[in-house]
Amino acid sequence: QVNTDQKVISLTISGVSDDTRIDDILQNLASLDVKATFFIEGSTSQAALNKIVASGHEIGNQANSGADASGMTADQLKAEIILTEASAITAGSTSKPYFRAPAGVTNDSILNTAGSLGYDYTIGWSIDPRDWSGNSASDITSIITSQLAPGAIILMDAGTSATGTAA
Repeated sequence: QVNTDQKVISLTISGVSDDTRIDDILQNLASLDVKATFFIEGSTSQAALNKIVASGHEIGNQANSGADASGMTADQLKAEIILTEASAITAGSTSKPYFRAPAGVTNDSILNTAGSLGYDYTIGWSIDPRDWSGNSASDITSIITSQLAPGAIILMDAGTSATGTAA
């Protein structure tokens, strides 16, 4: 969570693998004039990434495999981050300076490795509506609104199991 008194929140979206949910999510964000930060990984299709970038959203890096990085060496994590950044560059963007540790697991090695590659901010979240579990739109909304506070960072998912996310 960001320390602020302003009534602002950050919407972050992970789990973008293909176009299954992304078109509806992008359409709804556009209709509300809302921008989000999409954290991509190797399973993010280039077509989905191109749409996200074309819609003017920010891109962050969640490493290529999306696997818990605490068991990786620094060199393995570097390779994963670099592969994911290459996808962002192909879409005409960059994932810098935002990194999200897969599964939210961090340690000094992960933070130092991401930082050495130009990722100045490792972004977690303060609200997780567990939308990836198939929660309905009303359940997702209830979870989020019950925890909202200035500076909240909301974790959302765009994967195939996140059936209520777009709504």
